[in-house]
Amino acid sequence: MSRSALAVSLVLCGWAAQAQTPPPPPKLVLFDAPGAGTASFQGTYPQRINLAGFITGSYVDSNSVYHGFLRTPGGDIISVDVPGASTTRLANLNDLGVLAGEYVAGKFQAGFVRTANGAFTSFHVPDAPATYVSGINDQGEIAGSYSDLRGVYHGYVRAPDGTITIFDAPGAGDYPRQGTSTSAINTAGTVVGFYIDATGVSHGFIRGTDGTFTTFEAPNAGTSRDEGTSPTSINPEGEIVGFYTDDEEGTHGFLRTPDGTITSIDFPAPDLTGTFANAINAAGVIIGTYLVTINANLYTYAFVRSNSGVFKPFSVPGSGFYGTDPVGINAFGLITGSFPDAAGNNHGFLIIP
Repeated sequence: MSRSALAVSLVLCGWAAQAQTPPPPPKLVLFDAPGAGTASFQGTYPQRINLAGFITGSYVDSNSVYHGFLRTPGGDIISVDVPGASTTRLANLNDLGVLAGEYVAGKFQAGFVRTANGAFTSFHVPDAPATYVSGINDQGEIAGSYSDLRGVYHGYVRAPDGTITIFDAPGAGDYPRQGTSTSAINTAGTVVGFYIDATGVSHGFIRGTDGTFTTFEAPNAGTSRDEGTSPTSINPEGEIVGFYTDDEEGTHGFLRTPDGTITSIDFPAPDLTGTFANAINAAGVIIGTYLVTINANLYTYAFVRSNSGVFKPFSVPGSGFYGTDPVGINAFGLITGSFPDAAGNNHGFLIIP
């Protein structure tokens, strides 16, 4: 579907522009994976939603053990556990229904792919104690990261035939907790992520399908330890969103267009403490969170930003101290995420515009 067609869909749904007649209010659906625990830090944690409306993520049971789940558009929720694994976490799915994630068996963490018919294939970067998965595209290419025996991070791309290509962004540090981390891969095979240099500063990178790198910094990004630029998502058009921390430890979202133009994103709210851009869909609609400080208390809320730059805040009723966290948006504007209740138990939500 072209961007113009998607924009029309979003206009009709009321996200991208004001229609001539008021659109119906978005529908909010709350859900919990069967077997999810009900205590604090347990519950349901969605991660992604695909074009058809399938949602994937993880849930934590009453024994604080992680399992994967897949929620169908009809509301059925299927538990996903890698055979023989002690824990399973689902990181992503593509529009063909192929899932990708991580599991722990013994002392090692590996990646896995689950086809739409339920067949599992496990993989890991050779000699890596922990392999992480960031995303999978419709071609079956997987982007991820791994830590070596010294605790340094490196990136990799796994081809559909299982071939793994490892890489390091130029300038990545070579000490524990430094190195290269991937965030997402789009349909073209372009990988986006960040690297931490020898001074502890984070920088954004783009890795093309030919293996070439483009590094970038958000305007005013800080240059001290634990500051810098952290991309989170890339859409099929090559637009990238993320967040950056400035020299005063303020956090801002950003949008980078394919021509390299970077625009800061700050939710227009009084007492604003920070803004995080979490994901961007094919139509250029962005979801994220913003923080406000009121009477010395920090509150978290969610937002949708249209492709014309218009913000719309939202919050799931009953969300507790940490507020609403949207993490996935598909091309039609369906949004998924999670929220903790007052007791700290986590629940999933779906917003249908």
